[in-house]
Amino acid sequence: MKLLKIDYDQEEACISKTPTSVFNWMQVNNGSVLQTVTPQDEVNIAREATYEFRWNRAAKVSATLTAKTQIPLVGKTGINMSAEMSVRMGSTAGTIKSKAEEWVPGYPSKIKPCTRVTVTSTLTKGNISIPFTALLCDEDNTERTIIEKGVFYGCQYFDFHSESKDTKIPTSKPK
Repeated sequence: MKLLKIDYDQEEACISKTPTSVFNWMQVNNGSVLQTVTPQDEVNIAREATYEFRWNRAAKVSATLTAKTQIPLVGKTGINMSAEMSVRMGSTAGTIKSKAEEWVPGYPSKIKPCTRVTVTSTLTKGNISIPFTALLCDEDNTERTIIEKGVFYGCQYFDFHSESKDTKIPTSKPK
């Protein structure tokens, strides 16, 4: 099967964005001189984005279906479906693809005297579900087309940022 066209019903899309804390680090310099921070083991924050097309009705796809399509709010992505998919009427079948991304938080290299430094990294998780209508045809016969409906589900992570905050520590003076 070959994908000719896919239309998304953007008015029916459900979108959510959830910011989450993914890394926290704190270091205190109680001394009176500038402190050099020794490099920590590198921390990688990894998350996996997933994309799934679920078809409303049974469709027998016995070949590999490959296409590039624009998904609203996600961007351009490739769709690959392989193996035979044949299900009863009324049940759903899906094709899941995922890609992993990594981010690395930054540490300060120096800490001022009598200061506490806190680093917090956040990442936004975005979820989308959006109904679609796909126009498919046989590889050999583009005249014979079928229309299939379904729902696209996507989860991805974006907007990574680290924030560093310096807080002065009160010093006690001798009486």
